[in-house]
Amino acid sequence: MPIQPPRILLIGAGRFGREHLAEWRRIEAMGEALLAGVVARRAEVGASLERETGVRAYAELTDALLSSVDAVDIVTPPRTHAALVRRCLPWAHVLVEKPLAIDPQEAADLVTEARAGGRVLAVGHLFRFHPVVGELARVV
Repeated sequence: MPIQPPRILLIGAGRFGREHLAEWRRIEAMGEALLAGVVARRAEVGASLERETGVRAYAELTDALLSSVDAVDIVTPPRTHAALVRRCLPWAHVLVEKPLAIDPQEAADLVTEARAGGRVLAVGHLFRFHPVVGELARVV
């Protein structure tokens, strides 16, 4: 029986969220993941994404949605990270853009929660799309 690729939910549809979306679509095209959709805070952004990409957009993060995925990728403003990670960990593995949390103790607590629940919790920390890297590439 073939192994099913993991179902991924992207949370965040801003500039950097769209970079993640492009990567998830590339990974999906290789058969390595299934993009379950994108949660966009603003309805008009979600509707625009659906029209542009064909990826399903959701206006809110519900238990039903979380129970239908294997992992989430959180690409939202840093102040929202800890609460979203805490919301998602009971349901799915989590990749979150840096920082994991604003408060070090809260970050430590999230790591403990992930371990206790048998979830993978990973923090993205690449600067590939940072404007400084783009400028350095242009100069070099």
